[in-house]
Amino acid sequence: MLSDRHPGAGVLFHILGPLTVRTEHGPADLGTNKQRLLLAVLLCRPEKVLSTDCLAYALWGDKPPSSAASNIRLYVHRLRRALGRDRIITQGRAGYRLRAQPPEIDAHRFADLVHDGHAAFGAGDPHRASQRLRSALSLWRDRPFTGMEDEPALQAEADRMKEIHLSAVELRLDADLALGHHVGLVPELVGLVAEHPLREHLHAQLMLALYRSGRQAEALDVYRRIRRLLVRELGLEPGSELRAMEAMILSGASFPSPRLPSFPGPHPLPEGSRPLMESHQGKRPSHSVDIGVGSPSGVQ
Repeated sequence: MLSDRHPGAGVLFHILGPLTVRTEHGPADLGTNKQRLLLAVLLCRPEKVLSTDCLAYALWGDKPPSSAASNIRLYVHRLRRALGRDRIITQGRAGYRLRAQPPEIDAHRFADLVHDGHAAFGAGDPHRASQRLRSALSLWRDRPFTGMEDEPALQAEADRMKEIHLSAVELRLDADLALGHHVGLVPELVGLVAEHPLREHLHAQLMLALYRSGRQAEALDVYRRIRRLLVRELGLEPGSELRAMEAMILSGASFPSPRLPSFPGPHPLPEGSRPLMESHQGKRPSHSVDIGVGSPSGVQ
C-alpha cells in the first residue's frame, strides 16, 4: 500500500549489478541511457536534492546542451511514468530529489547487513557475523551499475562500493577462519589472492588457512611471493600483519582468532564517503550538490 510518507513504497531499486527497478507490476522499463544515468545519479543520493546544474554536469559533462534543463524535466517525467509514481521524483526550486528509503535500495540493505556482521564479529560472535555477511554478499549480483560504472558521475561511487564489498568478503573470511573452517577456505583464498595480488590481508588469511591445515611450507611460500611482489612493484616490505604471521608460523605458535579488520563506518554506503559530485568540485565548484533535506533513516 502506498503511503504519503513513502512515495517509493512498493518500488525496489537494484544497483549492485545492472541498474534495475522492480515495481508491484514487475520490472520497469527505464528507457534511454540518459534516463538510466539520471536515475543512477539520483540513487547515489536518495532523499537529497540535486541541482539541475549538478545533474546536467553528470549527464553531459562540461558541455551540456542548451536544452539540458528541459531534457532533464522530460527524463524525470518518463521515469515517473515508468515507475508508476508521480511523486517518486520531486522537483523544487533547488532541484530534484528521489524519494526512496534505504530498505528500498539493495546497496543500503547490503550496507546494513555488513554493519551487523561487523558488529557481531567485534562482539565475539563469528557465527552470526558469517551469517549476516553471507546474506549481504548474496545481494551482490555484479559490479555496481554494471555497464555504466565508467560514467564519470558514477565511477567513484562504483569503486567505493567495490572496496566495501571486498572488505566484507575479507571480514566473512575472518569469521569463517575463527569458526575453524580453514581447510575449506583455501581454494577460495587462492582465487582471491590471484585476483587481488597486492591485498596483504588476503595473503595473511591464506597463510593462516594453510598453516592451520598443516601446510606450513606452502604458507611460508605465500609470504615469500607477496614479499617479492611488494618489493618489485611498490618498493615496500610487507606490513606488520604479514611479518607477524610469518614469525608465528616459523615459531610454530598457535594462532588466536583473526583480527577485526577496519571498516569504513557503520553505514558506509549512504554517507561513508565524499558526496557523489564532490569529485567534480575542482572543475565546477558552483555545481556541487544542494543538500536541502534531512538524511534518511539509517544515515549517520
